[in-house]
Amino acid sequence: MVRVQKQLLEQPIFMPIKANHFFPLLRTSLTVIAGACLALQTAVAQENAANPAAEDAASATAAPVAASDPGSPELQAAQTGLREHLKKMRQMQVEYHLSETNAGDKKFRRKWAELCDEGRPFAANANSEMLKKFNSDPKSNMELGEFLHDLTERNTADSRFEGTFDMAMALQAAGVSSKVLPQMIALSAIAENKFDVVKPWIEKHFAESEKPNQVLGAIYEHLENLTKEWAEELRLREEDAKGEPLPQVSILTTKGELVVELFENQAPDTVANFISLVEDGFFDGLRFHRVLEYFMAQTGCPEGDGTGGPGYSIYGEATKPKARKFFRGSLGVALAGGNPDSGGSQFFICFMPTFSLNGQYTSFGRVVSGIEVLGCLQKVNPEEKKKEGEIPPVLDEIIEAKVIRKRNHEYKPTKAPLSPPPAQQPPNQ
Repeated sequence: MVRVQKQLLEQPIFMPIKANHFFPLLRTSLTVIAGACLALQTAVAQENAANPAAEDAASATAAPVAASDPGSPELQAAQTGLREHLKKMRQMQVEYHLSETNAGDKKFRRKWAELCDEGRPFAANANSEMLKKFNSDPKSNMELGEFLHDLTERNTADSRFEGTFDMAMALQAAGVSSKVLPQMIALSAIAENKFDVVKPWIEKHFAESEKPNQVLGAIYEHLENLTKEWAEELRLREEDAKGEPLPQVSILTTKGELVVELFENQAPDTVANFISLVEDGFFDGLRFHRVLEYFMAQTGCPEGDGTGGPGYSIYGEATKPKARKFFRGSLGVALAGGNPDSGGSQFFICFMPTFSLNGQYTSFGRVVSGIEVLGCLQKVNPEEKKKEGEIPPVLDEIIEAKVIRKRNHEYKPTKAPLSPPPAQQPPNQ
């Protein structure tokens, strides 16, 4: 055990910071903590499988960047905090590999989720300090700008949009040359519901890109409606804040905690069913079996493949007056074959505003805390054919779901009289 720990903790990522390798180390650390190191498969993938985090770290340092100084005291402090937290995560990996019991595995998963949540502020702080340094003198910090560009591109591709708009706009203003910047700006602006600034960036992307983004193409045609729908959503949120507090549920995943608020005013039956299942412990241990980029993460299937449910179905509420629309962080009920009354236990959380679901799928809540977790969930498409010899990804799961707050009445599902096949999935984008 001592030998393993020594080997892990003596890897270059934990070496003392010196000026001549500050940026290579920062590049490695930030890449790991912001992406692959917060992915559970880093620690629980099969022993003989390739380590995605190691590959990412290696590629990130393949072309070392020289630096004349280690940056401001604030930037050094951000890097130190990040490095120390990574050390905790590496130690937790050692504990997992030495564990031989299921109880040990469960303890690891919960602790790993906590470490993921604790690590995000360190990554955000490092991002902020690097952006400050870059903005202070872009011409002298173009190497740092290139790294920030690579990081922003990666986060955007993984649907990690928090903070990417400001970073992408700073890179654009500094004259960083990139054909993918317009796409990154457009996608991150849409994710943050900044619809008033999106149009010219989508047009620039389509004018310059050899492979236009289909999601942006679809959204471009609906920008006017999205702007109106977002204004209505903001009005409904103000209305919610003035009334009786809405129910809230904590969803602890293997990548961290999501806190969701439930739209009981517009979807009371769906919320009653969801809270009932949460209180029964139904979701604990269930996998995110379908996670598609720029779209959504789906879970709630006891079979783990999208074919199962709670043994009954519920009525849809997508066509009710004031039915909520789908934006980043919205929760929706999965259906079988588009049948509005075929919902059950399966639900999804949107990565982007998804207008194609409005009026068909019930939007019954939204993420109010921990939305950064969404982009860290392992991407998986059950319909995609696996290559021969390809190692299947380690799927994320719900460790525990629990009710934080609810109104003073009983929550019971209103079951549909005829139960169709179990809920499966929302439509493709």
